[in-house]
Amino acid sequence: MIAKWLGIGSVGRDAFRPRVTQVSVRLPSKRPEFWFDAALEIEWRTRSGQPENVEPIVIQETRVVVEDVLSRSDVIDCQLARQDLGAEFARRLPLRLSAATVVRVGNRIEVDAACREDAIKLESLMRQCRFETLARDQARARVKFLRDEILANPADAKLYLLATADDRFSEIPQGDALSQLIAEVTWWAPNSGWLTVARLVHDYLLKLSDGQAADLVKAFTAAAEAIGDRHFAETLRAEAKRGQIDQEGAASS
Repeated sequence: MIAKWLGIGSVGRDAFRPRVTQVSVRLPSKRPEFWFDAALEIEWRTRSGQPENVEPIVIQETRVVVEDVLSRSDVIDCQLARQDLGAEFARRLPLRLSAATVVRVGNRIEVDAACREDAIKLESLMRQCRFETLARDQARARVKFLRDEILANPADAKLYLLATADDRFSEIPQGDALSQLIAEVTWWAPNSGWLTVARLVHDYLLKLSDGQAADLVKAFTAAAEAIGDRHFAETLRAEAKRGQIDQEGAASS
């Protein structure tokens, strides 16, 4: 049985016919616009009596393996592509086909210098674009954070500046300054009573028409005068007048 498999004895020395086929192909890398130039030396064997058109099948099946590996490789690192291809053939060989067996594949993988240079330039541009996109996203997130969280009230803004200040040029407030900062933070706390009332009044005013809002301001003004707070009444009257002027200006423009 061993003698028969080796092709000696009664089977004859030419029972397995060794062949070597050399072929050059250009195959795409993981970026289809860049190519590898592959020179392959395929050693394969077939039994005597097999059809003469076996060679194209051997070339095609070998090419499939090479193309699969190179399609996942980068032309920037040609040496790594060679190593990956060698490891793949070491794992697959002998490659048994219906009419032949591929026993060795020598390969020389090259990349045109201009092609590699273009790939390096493209990689650099893509890396720069990724950095710029990341920087824009970070800036956008920071602006949103400052707008929604920090600049929502003066107390949070002061705390933020205090927390991010350089220790060499700033210090934590002491004494009356610290007490004032604590009082201001408490004053602007989201659950403070005056903010709750202000939000309720603000949301209510948004539902009113211009005429209804004007009538409400007049009622507030009259109430302030009734309890003797003329300063507050004059302030309301001045603010209402300024708001009316602003509205008329916007309408005329």
